[in-house]
Amino acid sequence: MACECLCVACNTQLSAKKGITNAHHFAHFNANECPHAFETALHLAAKKVLEESASIALPELIITETIDGEICGQRITKIDQAKVGEMHVAKIDYVVLEKRLHNIIPDVIAYINGQPLIIEIAVTHFVDANKESKLHNLDIASIEIDLSNVVRDIDFETIRSIVVNSIAEKSWIFHPKTEIVRTELRSILEMELQTELNQIYQKEQERLQQEAENRQRKLATEEKERRSIQLIVSRMKIHAETIGSLHLSYAEVLSHSPIWRRVANNMSISIEDLPDCLNQPVKGEYIFACDRRAWQAGLFSAFIYKKIEKYATPYPISIKNMVNWCKKYVPLNQFALPLWPKKDQLQFPELKLLYDFNLYGAVREFAKHLEREGFIKYACRDYFNIVIDKLPICSILENSRKAMFIDVSEDDFLALSTDELERYQERAGIYEFCGGVVRKEAEKLAYLSLFN
Repeated sequence: MACECLCVACNTQLSAKKGITNAHHFAHFNANECPHAFETALHLAAKKVLEESASIALPELIITETIDGEICGQRITKIDQAKVGEMHVAKIDYVVLEKRLHNIIPDVIAYINGQPLIIEIAVTHFVDANKESKLHNLDIASIEIDLSNVVRDIDFETIRSIVVNSIAEKSWIFHPKTEIVRTELRSILEMELQTELNQIYQKEQERLQQEAENRQRKLATEEKERRSIQLIVSRMKIHAETIGSLHLSYAEVLSHSPIWRRVANNMSISIEDLPDCLNQPVKGEYIFACDRRAWQAGLFSAFIYKKIEKYATPYPISIKNMVNWCKKYVPLNQFALPLWPKKDQLQFPELKLLYDFNLYGAVREFAKHLEREGFIKYACRDYFNIVIDKLPICSILENSRKAMFIDVSEDDFLALSTDELERYQERAGIYEFCGGVVRKEAEKLAYLSLFN
């Protein structure tokens, strides 16, 4: 009590403590510790060291700026940083404590190179938004020193070290150059953002242009496809309307067609001798650009005739192989074939007409006909086994019975030309060896078929 010292926070009497164990200190005389004493004392100590100091270490100030932009459904975010001030030690001209500036009273105002620097000391109370706004309005550089974590028994030199030399506890509240740097940084970010947005927009326009061109090409292709389909459909309609005259023209040239010559040579048969089973109308046969006897006899000759005789147990024949044979050897109305992959685009009447030009369907129906006639038997999928590999002899025997009533004289034979004689001898051999007719009757039948 002899020192007559008073607490700066509560203005009550203090007593000096000079013990041997503890550091010398003051305590409240009535032993009730003032709750604000330490905070007030720390404030005063910090102000004191600043008042006595010739310099202060200031931290660097780095700002971060973020801008956003959206275009064509894409959002772009640009983030960057800029340095407002470097970390440095500033020389203090002089210090003013708790001097009112307009509507605030800063803890410390340090003048550096003639410019004021507001310094706020924070122990338990930090600069709030309201005070920060006021500091901004003053347009004076301001920092805050955080002393909230210092220990209660901190000494004066440690306070000096923290307040004057350290930067860890210091943060900028306001810097006059911040807005200038922020504006420059934002300008750079906006330019970069605009460049990226322009690139996105340009790419989107190119994509839309490409899509438009693709649509136009697709529409043009579809239109060309429709015209092509209609042209084929028109040709099929004309073909169907003139099928009667076409069959007559096909019949007229049958004997000279390569496929028939191959058939006649392989099976030693003439058009007149061809049985009705190889002249069967079937659905889809409009696809053939020839007499039906040509392609039906051709299939019989290529796949069935004498196959058992030659191979004993021949492999099953398939519709697919028969179709491929037709594509290779038989004249087809090729104009109808490209329409089959596009059949889904046809209306019902057009689709119905297309099935009159069905190569696979026609061959399949002919195979079923041959199965009903007993030549082949269904095996599996589109395969058939050969049952009979020769032509029926019923028609030959019928002609043989007619020939028995015809008398062929020697003069009749002498009247034959060389070509007629060769044809006569060939047919006589066919009737005798393939039809099972005796020689004399075979000769009569050959003569009859030659002139009838």
